[in-house]
Amino acid sequence: MKKFYSLFLTTLLVFGLTTLQAQDKNNPWQFSFGANAIDVEADTNTQFADFFDVDENWNTAKSPISMFTISKYIGDNLSFGVGASFNSISKYATGSPDGSDMTSFMRPGVTNDYFNVDMMLKYDLSDALPIRLLGMDFDPFVGVGPGWTWFDDQDGLTGNLSLGVNHWFNDVFGFTLMADFRHNMDDLGTSNTPLLDEGGTMRYSAMLSVKFGGTDTDGDGIYDDHDECPEVPGLEEFNGCPDTDGDGIQDSEDDCPMAAGLAEFNG
Repeated sequence: MKKFYSLFLTTLLVFGLTTLQAQDKNNPWQFSFGANAIDVEADTNTQFADFFDVDENWNTAKSPISMFTISKYIGDNLSFGVGASFNSISKYATGSPDGSDMTSFMRPGVTNDYFNVDMMLKYDLSDALPIRLLGMDFDPFVGVGPGWTWFDDQDGLTGNLSLGVNHWFNDVFGFTLMADFRHNMDDLGTSNTPLLDEGGTMRYSAMLSVKFGGTDTDGDGIYDDHDECPEVPGLEEFNGCPDTDGDGIQDSEDDCPMAAGLAEFNG
């Protein structure tokens, strides 16, 4: 568990707290990497408080980097992404989907590998539900999609529901906190070889995030897609076009762009 928290704290120390900027059409790609914890005890009957029983239920990956995601903004607050994570399970489920006791199948001292790949359609909620906490702004999001999980000698399809937040330190760097409920869609277990989880799994993750893909040729802070003068540094108020003499009239409409003048005389 120390590694899981250490990654989160290191993120704060390295980058500090600055401004918020959501993944959008300016920087359409987001790559995230970090740590994850798996709770195979979780299912739809789990009491809310039990989801956060870290000592009893959470399996924390040995590697501080055990999860990767990449997504692309596709418009209207939607992004599509893929991801993968790995872990080692030593804390097993005590019940089965039908409610029967699985204590006899517990494996004290035995660790099994856990690996999954996912696809996600993600919707950014920051416009409708902005969050500000401890002086920081967060972009909440919700995601849905399929996944495939390999656990010991079992593997199968999952249906995933994800909730998370992004916080951006600047236009490029930030961190992501996310929780995923992964519901088993395949009947993997039998009376002799029960499911190693209870039909569902929770995954918690903390990741560093990097946005990229935007182009700003003239370096004026306005991306080329929205810059009417993409090769000449300009002002945001003029959609990236310059006002060389600073008289409030952009050069393309200023009869005297090198000498400050009045609007009534076209500059």
